[in-house]
Amino acid sequence: CLHWRTMRAGRIRPLALAVALANAADSGMTPRRWSGQSGQASISEMSHRADDPVYWDNLYSLQGEHGRNSFEWYGIGYNELRSRLLHFLRPHDKVLVVGSGDSDLSANMANEGYNVTSVDFSEAIVAMMKARHPDLAWLAMDARNLSLGSGQFAAVLDKGLSDCLQEEDLPGYFQELKRVAYSEGGTLLVVSHKHLQAEHFGDQWQCEPEEVLQGPLFVEVSPLSPPSAVSGTDVPYQLTICRT
Repeated sequence: CLHWRTMRAGRIRPLALAVALANAADSGMTPRRWSGQSGQASISEMSHRADDPVYWDNLYSLQGEHGRNSFEWYGIGYNELRSRLLHFLRPHDKVLVVGSGDSDLSANMANEGYNVTSVDFSEAIVAMMKARHPDLAWLAMDARNLSLGSGQFAAVLDKGLSDCLQEEDLPGYFQELKRVAYSEGGTLLVVSHKHLQAEHFGDQWQCEPEEVLQGPLFVEVSPLSPPSAVSGTDVPYQLTICRT
């Protein structure tokens, strides 16, 4: 989510989107011009901002006014995950996508026949995605405290959300995802920038070794648009698959 944007000092200097949005809000949502020398926020500060639904409501509204339509975090979408999903899922299986944002992942999975429910704690983006795909289930709720019954989903898919959460929230978060997954044979797929540890998942998930997925480096060039892929770059992202 935000952690990977503060790395790569030197040739490429990513801007901290949290800083940009904060200054944009301070100036009445009229963003300032940014250079590579703008003030930097700590990872902790950025994580706290990413943990605030108002932050995302403002982000989607601001960038939507300037042409944002959809965005695929880490440049990894359904095509990159399809072979893994086919290994664990059958057509019409119920799948929960958490932190769904404005990604096309949910719609692409639904087109393949999966029964997809998508949740995000930004009411702004949920309303937008409902209007875009009214035939799909979009719910505004926090993935750490889901208003969903237990044992409903064959699979839960997290692409980038765990990177937005505070370290201390991860065990409870993954426990909540375990609650809504099938008690036997449920699958969790997590795409993240950071390396997740066994203690994050707890003993209720049985996880395979991480698999590396390659994708481009993304940098923020303006608070008016989502991060842009840097041509010719290759960054490792982690795919972790766990079973109940």
